[in-house]
Amino acid sequence: MWWCRNYGGFSKGVVVALWTVIQTSFHIIWALCGYYFYICKIRPGHYVLVVLYLTYFYNQQCGEITLDDDNIITKNTNKNSISFYGTDEDAENISDVIQEILDKAVLPNESSAAYRTQVYFHVFIVSDAIWIISAFLLFAGTCFQIKKCLSLVFYCPWLIVTACVILLDVVSAVHFGLDILQVHSITTWLKFIGVQNYEEFSDLNSRSFSTIIPLIPAIFLCVLFSRILVFWILNIVHFFQIMHVAVLAYQDNLDGRNSLRQQKDLRKRSDKSGLGLDTSAARIRNWQLFYGATETTSTESGPSSKNSERDCNSNTSSSRPSKESVKRQGDGLTEATYHHRSDSLGSFAGYISSDGNEPIKNGANNTSSYYRGYPDVADDIDKDVERKISVAGSLRGYLPWTYLPASMEEYTEKGQESNAPVCDYDCHKAADQPYRNTQTALK
Repeated sequence: MWWCRNYGGFSKGVVVALWTVIQTSFHIIWALCGYYFYICKIRPGHYVLVVLYLTYFYNQQCGEITLDDDNIITKNTNKNSISFYGTDEDAENISDVIQEILDKAVLPNESSAAYRTQVYFHVFIVSDAIWIISAFLLFAGTCFQIKKCLSLVFYCPWLIVTACVILLDVVSAVHFGLDILQVHSITTWLKFIGVQNYEEFSDLNSRSFSTIIPLIPAIFLCVLFSRILVFWILNIVHFFQIMHVAVLAYQDNLDGRNSLRQQKDLRKRSDKSGLGLDTSAARIRNWQLFYGATETTSTESGPSSKNSERDCNSNTSSSRPSKESVKRQGDGLTEATYHHRSDSLGSFAGYISSDGNEPIKNGANNTSSYYRGYPDVADDIDKDVERKISVAGSLRGYLPWTYLPASMEEYTEKGQESNAPVCDYDCHKAADQPYRNTQTALK
């Protein structure tokens, strides 16, 4: 599909949006359960739920609390089986202790932490609902690759709500975590709830579970509000990932390449300068700026010297002379400087076979196809190549990188002995004359 072109940004947005919906669905379920605890829609029966209810949800308007170990959540018909130690002497019945507290304790109209818990659950229900809506906006903005200012409508709500949820998790987890410091025995737990005669239950502090059971509610809510810490850290990572995607979408650079607007601005600047990007003059000018304009001269006069004055940037020849001095020393030898470049020799060698007798047949096709990207420059490239091949065919026995004839017979034809020890300057000049004539003809 067309909106899957940017796999990186697409996968991040979709995965984070779906994860937000799944995570928030579970979070809002237990938040609603806590709210129903407070409004008496859910009545606890198991002793663990009763301890949690008395600590953070108790309301006298809900009526009397009745212990029932055959609860739907946790079933336990054998009360005497609940113990923290294996010996019969230390075996305690926790349900009997909780039932004793319910019968003798003077409970307040509402637990001291009930209102605070109610406020947190209300805020979480509202924030979870808004978070789900923002996740759908994030999903839509990612799938349709919304960019520029309109992307703020799809990305910013999720970022804002996520930041608020992360901050709310920290505040609530710390708030309920501080309750752990206040509850460390049965009497301190009853005092925290608001029981008036909590001192009457001081004998229960000697029980083995007196330091464990009262801490269960505070630890349980602290872990839930912190999202087990793992999901809280994961939300922070997702926040920065979506922020990066949102910045790219706002800059119209979601795919990581230059935006269309940047290309339009570049085209406008080129139009103002009077040189379009698609014109032949622009391409030739860019070619000259990249390779440089170099002129070639010839030592011979005539029509060939005029052709040698053409600009090397015409693409018909890739040779450019370079200044390179080669000094040869010997008996009676004079210094001679030859100006050749390896790339020009290589281009010349492309038209001659390895034995120097037959031109390469596909040389014209390779050269012509190379410059087909510049149709205005390579209109007559085929004719030029054919002309060069015809000239190169007459150079049998000569190679572009040698200054001597292919056979020693030509020395005798010129009146020189084949066993001459050293070739003087005139000999070199005569041997080099066919090559220079060929270069002039090629130009």
